[in-house]
Amino acid sequence: MVNKVYSMLGLAEKGGHVVSGEFSTERAIKGKKARLVILASDASENTRKHFSDMCAWRNIRMYVYGNKEELGHAIGKRMRVNLAVTDTGLAEVIQERLEEQNAELAASERTVSREFTDASAAGNCSAGKDTGREDAELAASERTVSREFTDASAAGNCSAGKDTGREDAELEWRER
Repeated sequence: MVNKVYSMLGLAEKGGHVVSGEFSTERAIKGKKARLVILASDASENTRKHFSDMCAWRNIRMYVYGNKEELGHAIGKRMRVNLAVTDTGLAEVIQERLEEQNAELAASERTVSREFTDASAAGNCSAGKDTGREDAELAASERTVSREFTDASAAGNCSAGKDTGREDAELEWRER
């Protein structure tokens, strides 16, 4: 399946409407040229806060999307932590594509959390923690952990909402 966001970013880059890299993106934001800022999901917390504050102050939409390698590849360059789209029309189209994908991801996350709720309601886990967050920025690893937790809950292998497989192994080792 073709990722529409990356395709649009590639078109914007070919048209000269993308600036990338920390300094260029910051300059575009401060110069009021940036219409949309995209940050890689594996950017550092400091970078996230820095760009989030700058964009909020100047009322520029910012999204966390993809990873460094994917963002760079989309615009035909090496790894990029952030980039800014400087054309209003392209920024709106990319923003629409991002919203569509966020809605799809949120729907799939609700399905996973619904499975967890069903396992908890069946009494397979005591004091289960509902991980039904619907934010679209959950990393794939978090989704995997949620699914593993759901599987453990359904099998009745958890207590107080935690997968106790590691704790049980430690107890067995200490008892020897």
